[in-house]
Amino acid sequence: MITKRFVFALLLAVMTLSGYAQQFGVSAAGVLFFQPNRVFETSNGRIINTGSSPSAGIRIEGNYIMHSPFFPVSAYNGIGVTFVAPSTDSAVYNTRLVNGGGSFEMVGLQKTSMLNIGLRFGYEIPQQFDDFLIIHAGFGFSFTKFTHTNIFPDLPSSAYQQSDFESETFEPVVSRGASFEIIIGAVYEFEKFSLIGQYSLVKPWSGINEEPFRHGPSVGIFLPLYRFE
Repeated sequence: MITKRFVFALLLAVMTLSGYAQQFGVSAAGVLFFQPNRVFETSNGRIINTGSSPSAGIRIEGNYIMHSPFFPVSAYNGIGVTFVAPSTDSAVYNTRLVNGGGSFEMVGLQKTSMLNIGLRFGYEIPQQFDDFLIIHAGFGFSFTKFTHTNIFPDLPSSAYQQSDFESETFEPVVSRGASFEIIIGAVYEFEKFSLIGQYSLVKPWSGINEEPFRHGPSVGIFLPLYRFE
């Protein structure tokens, strides 16, 4: 009896979905990510603020979009890649002098880039004022890689040069792991394409939980390759 009810419910869901326009295609969006401000205190009591520099990037996705008539079916579905270009911010890091002078705390700069590959799902928020608009909220899971590169502070008054320190300090350092994403946004359909606007929060966790979360808007265009009517 339970099996028959499940099959009947599944058939009803498929029949209901067939009455809604469904689109498969690709999208490209510009991304602007921010991270929370953080405060570091050096050993000599100097206060360093980080997180003030926004990072620009691009997201490319394959999408399956439709007006979803009920909650279990997500209206916005995406699988794709997000690349955030390197941005420069203040940093505090430790290094060592090559002549055996011991550890050295340095206040300098750091470039950080991000690569994110994952799945995202958005569930439609019902509205009655426009049939071409899909407002959605949802979540995503992804593999995320951060690349950090320390930059030597070029200060005329400094008694040191970059060559005085171990070269490993200024080589790229990669951290990678899983992350969780929360999204809210809207898709507006035109005759040949759709506009997509979203705001997302990416929280690193497994393997890279020491990384601060990123958040920010994205705006792009969705091009349907195939429509199911």
